[in-house]
Amino acid sequence: MTESGNSPKKERSLFVQMLPGIFVSLLTVVILVSQIDLTETAAALKNIRASRLLLAAFFLVLAFSARGLAWRTLLREQAGYPVVISSEVIGYFLNTVLPFRLGEVGRALALGMRSSLTFWEIFPTLVVERIFDLAILAGLLLTTLPFVVGAQWATTAALVAVGLVVVGFAVLYTVVLKPEWAHTLFQKLTRPWPKLQTFGEEKLDLILRGLAPLRNPGRFLLVLFWMLVTWGLSILWNYMLLEPFYPDASLLVVAVIVGFASLGVAAPSTQGNLGVYEAAVVSAFLALNANTANGLAYALATHALYLLLIILMGVVALSVQRISLKEISAMARSRRLDEESSDQGEH
Repeated sequence: MTESGNSPKKERSLFVQMLPGIFVSLLTVVILVSQIDLTETAAALKNIRASRLLLAAFFLVLAFSARGLAWRTLLREQAGYPVVISSEVIGYFLNTVLPFRLGEVGRALALGMRSSLTFWEIFPTLVVERIFDLAILAGLLLTTLPFVVGAQWATTAALVAVGLVVVGFAVLYTVVLKPEWAHTLFQKLTRPWPKLQTFGEEKLDLILRGLAPLRNPGRFLLVLFWMLVTWGLSILWNYMLLEPFYPDASLLVVAVIVGFASLGVAAPSTQGNLGVYEAAVVSAFLALNANTANGLAYALATHALYLLLIILMGVVALSVQRISLKEISAMARSRRLDEESSDQGEH
């Protein structure tokens, strides 16, 4: 009785937590519609060539494939590549249909269902993957934006940015080799806040567990290589679609747009980052002094291609792994609710 009684409360709690994301998405849509000439946007969309769409889709699939290789390396090759890549696609698919980016949880659950790995062996590797993403994203924006906006200090800024990224990865690898240093430093910094210390220690353990496979320098460099390839292919697939909307398009310009878009989708939003992604891309066009109507058209084109491909690949992956959408969705929600209850109990 207690469990069934608590379930509606948990579901209501989830809906309440969804409201900020829904609000942000609706707000961005209203702003975009009110500030941009939609007739001009529609006209720009007609300039897309089918050949460019196919090339973009090809490079996007390659980007997913490279990320799958990076993830499998983090997993120490303890699962076959077909299972790893299909689980990855299932995760991205779930992110388009479930709130709170539950696709990350679903991705770990899907792999756990089709391999000998447990959820808590898999999930830390996803945390580490995000650490690599953030480091590469920071380097991408810091090294490209000054050149694109024409700053005189662009070369200096780029060199400083490269230096910071190198230092960042050096610190990361030091933590990989000496995890006890991270524990000691965290305990010293959080000593005045015992509850934060307890909560943070668990999260730190999660990250350190995911970093453990990288103690081999070759494996660390291999993960970094495949993550860089992933980002390079992401820039390429976006470049394939940019020409009709940005006449003087270059890989440098695309890198800035991809950087802005990647930052934007981190904001709260509805499933699939609707509205937020478009606002981030339009912001990039504004920073580049480019036509915002074209920016919205480009955002709609790239977003539609991404979502269409993810949905198609996700459906195929679920079929291949013989996992039902209802089953994996329920498991992901249950896992999140359990973790939320656990966190609230600790606090």
